[in-house]
Amino acid sequence: MQRKILSTWVLLLSLSVPAADLTAAGSAPSAKTNQLFNSSEVEPSGNSAIHYIDARLYELRDDDSHTIDALKKALEADPNSSYLHGELARNLAQSNRFEQASLEADRALELDPNNPRMYLLRGKLYSVRGNAEQAVLEYEKCIGQKSDLEECYTMLAREYVLKKNVPKALQSIRRLLQADPDSVAGYYFLGTLYAGDSKKSPLAIQAFRQALQEDPDDVRSLAALGQLYLDKKMYPEALQVLLKIEHLVPHDISLKLRIGLVYYEMKQNEQAIDRFTKALQLSPKNDRVSYYLGLLEAQAKDYDKAREYLQNIPTGSELYPEAAPRLILIYQELGDFEGAVAYAKSALKKRGDIPELYESLAAVYGKKGQYAQAVKTIDQALKRFPNQEKLLFTKGTLLDKLGEFEKSIAVMEALLAVNPNNASALNYIGYSYADRGLKLQESLKMLEKAHRLKPEDGFILDSLAWVHYKLGNPTKALELLHRAIQLSPDEPTILEHLGDVHLERGEKEKAREYFQAAAAAAVKDTNPEARELEDRKRIESKLTKLSN
Repeated sequence: MQRKILSTWVLLLSLSVPAADLTAAGSAPSAKTNQLFNSSEVEPSGNSAIHYIDARLYELRDDDSHTIDALKKALEADPNSSYLHGELARNLAQSNRFEQASLEADRALELDPNNPRMYLLRGKLYSVRGNAEQAVLEYEKCIGQKSDLEECYTMLAREYVLKKNVPKALQSIRRLLQADPDSVAGYYFLGTLYAGDSKKSPLAIQAFRQALQEDPDDVRSLAALGQLYLDKKMYPEALQVLLKIEHLVPHDISLKLRIGLVYYEMKQNEQAIDRFTKALQLSPKNDRVSYYLGLLEAQAKDYDKAREYLQNIPTGSELYPEAAPRLILIYQELGDFEGAVAYAKSALKKRGDIPELYESLAAVYGKKGQYAQAVKTIDQALKRFPNQEKLLFTKGTLLDKLGEFEKSIAVMEALLAVNPNNASALNYIGYSYADRGLKLQESLKMLEKAHRLKPEDGFILDSLAWVHYKLGNPTKALELLHRAIQLSPDEPTILEHLGDVHLERGEKEKAREYFQAAAAAAVKDTNPEARELEDRKRIESKLTKLSN
């Protein structure tokens, strides 16, 4: 019979308090390596020894049934062996046969009332059956028999944690550290208890560091410390710890992925690519590694490599809904619009359940100026995903580009009927009215609401500035525009608006500077839409008028 690796009992035996995902770098000890008895106790001899040896061999092969049978035969030869009753109790527990295990543990204690490990075992048996009070008593008896047996304290702490009594759990671990000031497990569990309270993160870090002073290679403490640094965005410190774990566990894919992500967060993209590449060599079909490599190569503008990596992600992957739209964008960056359309259509045949694919295909048509085809694509998506906010917003913007202003506004109003707090729709309607000099007071109210919903959005601030400008308040407009350009640097429309307001105030040189900056920002897109080309011409026309 196959051993139940994730059974409650094995979890109790290993007592691995996880340190988030990093524990994958160093698994907790298995039940087999964390034996309940040590060599100081009296092992079987005589006729019982043969069956005991058989039991150990069966256990090494994870053969629970034959292990238990062999131990029972050993007990037939030596029925008064406390050790054999204890071994049988442990193996029965590992097979989730808790009632029988309890009987054997009780018999072992009748034969040897001073065996601390039997009290520990009975505590675990009570715990796994939900009797927390009795489990606590057994762990206290264990401590009374052997005050330096650290697992008695850690199991006691665990029981208090399950009861949500963290102060008692801390007290138990402090008792362990008083009994054994060099206990690595004590400092580790102390750290995990502190780590549960964000205000006590410094104490958690101190505890994990203390554990590592006692044992620099303790993977559990390294993992927990690394996760804590990551949670606090202390990336250099996290990286140092993760590299140490990698030295101890050199072939762990998830660890290499985590290190690559830390390099990515630190903007060290070359090192991140190097890490992900090595991880892919170890696991060529790892879709997560391929995805991150695709992102990084796209950032480095090596679009051919990015396309190669993202194409490796299968349609069934949880990352495919993110990877496929990015791949469509990469085709566009390569100037291959036909390839982008072909890939998008192919992807939709396989995964029509991804609304972002419709949006991406519509964006390709938009880049080519085929707005009617783009609207048709979004309409297909809306049949499958009615009232989906992003799709409605995209349709509204496309209708505006088609010159269907009233229809565009109607779609945006339909979006607001679905979600009155959609800041993008509020901004779009408000700016569209303001830019045309229509319904300025209504526009102002909508844009003020959008700004309250997203106070740090530079585009909304730009729209709000523009309606103030149209209402004849250039000073207020200028104040808002300066805040907007700080939030969205190098945005051509905001720079152009700054030029317009300064020109209105008669400040021609400042206006010229902003128009020039707007023109420079507008040419950065290598594949502009027709509307964007019109924007460039308009800005250049303003510069020409100023020059004349």
